[in-house]
Amino acid sequence: MTAEKNFYCEEQKIKKLEFSIDELARICERLQQENVQLRNERAQLLAEQGQLAEKNYLARDKMEKMITRLRHMESEL
Repeated sequence: MTAEKNFYCEEQKIKKLEFSIDELARICERLQQENVQLRNERAQLLAEQGQLAEKNYLARDKMEKMITRLRHMESEL
């Protein structure tokens, strides 16, 4: 009877370990999916940041040209 009880206990430990391994595999898969999603979001944000920086540069350049023209017009008066 003791051998059967030991076998049953070992079998339960193995099942518990298998469950834990399966759970870890699911967590790992979920984290990999989240990682891919976060990398995609980061790439989109970096692209958006580049576009905004370009727009900012163009707006600044346009304002500087307008100020230069206004100063030139003012000096002509």
